[in-house]
Amino acid sequence: MFRLLGRHGISQRAIAARTGQSQSEISEIIAGRQVMSINLLERIADGLGSPRSLWRLSGEVSIDVEQALTLNVQLQEVVEMLVELVDALSVALGGSDTQRCSRTVGT
Repeated sequence: MFRLLGRHGISQRAIAARTGQSQSEISEIIAGRQVMSINLLERIADGLGSPRSLWRLSGEVSIDVEQALTLNVQLQEVVEMLVELVDALSVALGGSDTQRCSRTVGT
């Protein structure tokens, strides 16, 4: 999600300010650090104005590490769907191939 925002001109500093995290922590997450804290995921969702249901979060949740890892996989699937949507919108709006997100996912 953060990489996608960055590709659309939203800086790590701006993301950090919205989510209550440090810029360095945002950088670590973008570089691949897994987020294992439900509280952190909730702050990120709330800070980005994203419904908690999109992140499959609701109210007080208690989960174990295995469930957290499953959530991480599910979040990656959501990000991939969002990238496909942004690509489709880019093409529909006449964007060039170099503007497509899927070409740089995971870099």
